[in-house]
Amino acid sequence: MLRTLERNVRTLFLILVILSSCNVALGQSTQPTPSPRSTPESRVDSANAIVDPILTSADIAKLPVNVTVTKPKLTLQRALKISEAYMRRQKFGLSFYFLLEVRLIQWGAEQSPKDVRWFFHWVSAKGPPVEMTVSMTGAPSRVPSM
Repeated sequence: MLRTLERNVRTLFLILVILSSCNVALGQSTQPTPSPRSTPESRVDSANAIVDPILTSADIAKLPVNVTVTKPKLTLQRALKISEAYMRRQKFGLSFYFLLEVRLIQWGAEQSPKDVRWFFHWVSAKGPPVEMTVSMTGAPSRVPSM
C-alpha cells in the first residue's frame, strides 16, 4: 500500500512538471513587441508645439556641416556671477529666485549684426520671472517683457 501511494505521488509530480513546462513553453510565443513610437505623426502639447519631432535621414542631411564652434569670450561661471550681482543691485530677493534656464544666444535685429550673449531665466514663486542677458564684454541687461 505504501509503495502504491509512493508511485502515485511520483507519477502525479511528474505529470505536474510536464504540464507546467508545456504551459511555459506555449506561453512564450514569438510575437513582436509594440514599439514605443507606433504612430508616425509627431506629438504636440497644449500650445501645438511639436514635442517629439520625427526626423528623417533627409532632415539630418540638410543640417549644416561646416559649423565652426568657438569658445565664448566670457565663461558661463563668470557670466553667472555678473548676473547674480546685477540681481542684487536691482534689489531682487536672490534667495527666492532660482535659475531655470541658461543659453548662449545670438542677440540682435534682423539687419543688425548679431551679438553673442548669455541668456539667464530666473523664476520665483514670490515675484515675477526675470530674463536677462550678459554680453561678452560683461554688461548685464534685462530682457524687455512682452
